[in-house]
Amino acid sequence: MPPALTLFPGAKESVPFSNCFITEPSTLLKVAHVGLRADYRPWTYFPKRSITQEFYANEIGLNHYVWYSYPFVSMKASEQDKYGSIVVIDATKDKIILAADSRVLHGDMLGNKQASDDECKITALKGDVVLGVAGRKGHQSAGHPEFTWDSFAIAYDVANGISSSPDRIRDIAAEWGKRVAALHNRDAARGVIGPMGAGKEGIENAIFAGFQAGKTTAFTVDILLSPTGSGPYFENVKGLDLQDGFVLGIGVLDTCFEWRQTERGKVWFNEFMSEHPKDNWDSMAVPLLERIIELTIRYSVHRDEVGEPIDIIEITPTGTHWIKKKANCGN
Repeated sequence: MPPALTLFPGAKESVPFSNCFITEPSTLLKVAHVGLRADYRPWTYFPKRSITQEFYANEIGLNHYVWYSYPFVSMKASEQDKYGSIVVIDATKDKIILAADSRVLHGDMLGNKQASDDECKITALKGDVVLGVAGRKGHQSAGHPEFTWDSFAIAYDVANGISSSPDRIRDIAAEWGKRVAALHNRDAARGVIGPMGAGKEGIENAIFAGFQAGKTTAFTVDILLSPTGSGPYFENVKGLDLQDGFVLGIGVLDTCFEWRQTERGKVWFNEFMSEHPKDNWDSMAVPLLERIIELTIRYSVHRDEVGEPIDIIEITPTGTHWIKKKANCGN
């Protein structure tokens, strides 16, 4: 096989095919086929795509041949999934805090992955409800906007449509889960769920949190594969019992599970407590979540999927406000 060539904008290169040809007497040659594949990344659409140009020569009689070519853009490379990694929630009786990392992975059907550290995994919805999402949180279909979707966009639409309800946070969570599960099922039927998500028991996870009737309230929504393992996906909505000291994570959790449990997890805990010897839970809540995500970025076996900066939002009875956030995360 000829070596791969790296092409730069405006560059021209010749591709050596000499070691790809098998020569036969012309009287025996009926058809010839040469393929050229190029991988590229458009400036306005950074995930990698590929194009293949195929050249054919068919005999049409009397030693005459007709040449033609057939170009196509691979559907597998033009269908992109978007994956988020970790969101953590903790609570006291007076407030709820969500924190998340910033890394997102764009993965295609060919197994190619592109990471960037500018993703917002936490957002504020109408009515002071906060959402955090991890897992397969969207899909982009190049040239087919009808198949492109994003978990946050769906949540905004759902929250705007449920303005008043005695159980508003749960209603938003349940409707969001129903819509998102349907989209995962549509993508599964189209065969465009990439290797990062295909076959996973839980393909997407979310936390909806806020104050309801003056009390801290939160629900998780897990988009799960049916027990048969062959689909369809379905939503599982579960209420959380928020008390002082409550901590829960979604996404990349191997480091979270070590906290106070393994030998190094005990070291991490003792180091943290030594830095906050006189603090109560209310004042430790924010630095604790930040520390858990920092440890995940440094020590997780999936640390290539996690990255700074860390965004942190707080919800109190008076509303929501950001403690830390990237400029592109909105209000």
